[in-house]
Amino acid sequence: MTLCNGKENHKKTHPERFGGGDDSRPKSKRRITSFDVAKEAGVSRSTVSAVINKNTKVGISESTTQKVLSAAARLGYIPKLAARSISSHRSYAIGLISCWQSNSYMLTRPLRGMMQYLRQEEYSLTLCDLGSADMTKSAAIAVKYFLEGRIDGLIIILRTNAPEEEVASALDLLRRENMPLVLVNTAVEEPDIDEVNCDNLHAGYIATKHLISCGHRDIAFIYRRQNAENCSLAEEGRYRGYIKALEEAGIEPPEDYVVRLPDQEFDVKQGSDALHYLMNNDGARRRPSAVYTLNDTVALGVIYAAAKAGLHLPEDLAIVGNDDMEGSRLLCPALTSVAQPLQQMGEEAARLLKQRIEGTGPDHPVKLTLPCHLVIRESCGWSGQAEVEREEQS
Repeated sequence: MTLCNGKENHKKTHPERFGGGDDSRPKSKRRITSFDVAKEAGVSRSTVSAVINKNTKVGISESTTQKVLSAAARLGYIPKLAARSISSHRSYAIGLISCWQSNSYMLTRPLRGMMQYLRQEEYSLTLCDLGSADMTKSAAIAVKYFLEGRIDGLIIILRTNAPEEEVASALDLLRRENMPLVLVNTAVEEPDIDEVNCDNLHAGYIATKHLISCGHRDIAFIYRRQNAENCSLAEEGRYRGYIKALEEAGIEPPEDYVVRLPDQEFDVKQGSDALHYLMNNDGARRRPSAVYTLNDTVALGVIYAAAKAGLHLPEDLAIVGNDDMEGSRLLCPALTSVAQPLQQMGEEAARLLKQRIEGTGPDHPVKLTLPCHLVIRESCGWSGQAEVEREEQS
């Protein structure tokens, strides 16, 4: 036996290390290509490409489309996104800017709707900037991504109190690059841009009408801005809805029941201070028996101040908030609130933007307004059925 420095003997003892013997390791599976799909479906590769890339400009029958999709499913074909992007000159990615922080329900709920829609349309979502205090800087980041081919368009989720001059500057920057754009929750209407909002007038109307139906006539409204003429669309809409419900019921809108908060961030203290003012306003005819607030954060402050003042809810004071934020049902008493269709707003924004990117949308800017609904809980009159209906819609 020749040892050959031990290699011969080692080779016989461990043949698998030298390519001999049984190899139980899994062999790599060949990647399925569009050529395989074309062969399986009995069509050309260009037809497969048109179907997979959803190229509507190529006239392909429904039966051929289904034949290609069925073949792709049987073979487990996964198209390369890079190849699709090169052939279509698109990234199949949508950018997102949000003025809200990443943990805010005003972002997470629309985001859920966007992702649900984009996933089925085989688009991805790129976060350009979240919670930024500088809209112009955020817009510059989005423009960079757009020019680099990393996104095909942009969705912006705004805050109702976003500085108008800053928003205008950011939008001008985006317009200069002709970037497809959709705004969600706009503070000021932009005539030339697609927008998705909730019906804020309806929100104020159903909240106030419910309080009236509970027997209240002295209903206060707490919202933002010292000057009513400078309100955002959301604030103006909810205020107008409040007034409309009162006038329909033959109740004269009382100016001393309207509290305008300082032009700054909403917080619990503002709600507490507002109720203190309402309960100690010597100029008022009498104390209000019910309060409707611009949002649930302010309502939380009202609940806190009412408890501190020894008021019982809803016997001494009924409260309705707005936005149905996370945790509103966990308050004591659970807060009645107007729920915005935030998830649906996100989905519709993504749908609109995809249409703009692909050139399939209408020639005119779309202004989409979605209805709100009232979630009735203990803070002004509880109905178990209303809560069940709300759960089914979420």
